[in-house]
This record gives sequence, structure tokens and C-alpha cells, in this order.
Amino acid sequence: MRNDHTSTPVASVPDYLPHVQQGLEQLNSRIARLAIALGVSLHDAASVQQALKDPPGAHEDAASAMHGHGTPQQRRAAQGHAELRGLLVLRYEIESKLSEELGADALQHMLRRIEQHMEREGFAHGADGVELEATPPSGASAATNTGTNAATETL
Repeated sequence: MRNDHTSTPVASVPDYLPHVQQGLEQLNSRIARLAIALGVSLHDAASVQQALKDPPGAHEDAASAMHGHGTPQQRRAAQGHAELRGLLVLRYEIESKLSEELGADALQHMLRRIEQHMEREGFAHGADGVELEATPPSGASAATNTGTNAATETL
């Protein structure tokens, strides 16, 4: 296959890839919005690692919520933290599968496009917990997803 704008050969791209990219961008946007609403920073691996842990009192809040105790704000916060943790782990699983299927370089390229679009939409760099190196070393993948790395350590 050739790119219409150049004579450079382009690797075959699966038909579903634009949908996968859109879904991953929506997932990253939801993660960023939740983190902002909860006051959780995801700008480095340590922050993502902390977000993957239960917040103090989470078990008590969950038990209280099951029995209708606690304030609505406490229940919403506990639910928000649980959703954030779940979405971070889900993203790790999706990115792992995409890396195996498409290769690290293709995933890196997709994550860069998503990051650029999210920044144009007004999200701060790294608000979703994805941190990409500016320029990868020769022969190495530059995909450094702090959320992915932290999720791996937690699992």
C-alpha cells in the first residue's frame, strides 16, 4: 500500500484501527477527567501507582455505602476512585494487547496522536497518566506509559 501524498510504502493498517484509537482516546479522556475531579495527579509513575492503591478508608467507605451509611460525597469519591483504578488497569490490558498485535512502534505512534489531540482539547500533558519520551533511543521503543508500568507493578 502507498500513501496518497508520497511514494513511500505504508504498512498495512487494520480497518478497525481508527476505532481502536478513538476508543483509547475516550478511555484516556475519562481517566483524565476522573483524576481531575478526584484531585488525583497522574503525572508520574509514583502518582499512578498511588492511584492504583485503595485510598485511605476505601474499605470502610465501600462497606458504609453498601449499608447506606456515609455521605453521598464519600460514596461518590469511593466509587470514583474504584472506577479510576479499574480504567487504569483496563488501559494497561488494552495497550498490552495492542503492543503485541501492532508492535511497540505503532502503539507509540497512536499514543502520540492521542496525546496531541487531548492537549488540543485542553488537557494538561500527562493528565491521563501516559508519559511518552520525546525522542526514543535508536532501536528502542519510546512508549513509557506510567499508567501501564504502574499497573504492571500493582498486578
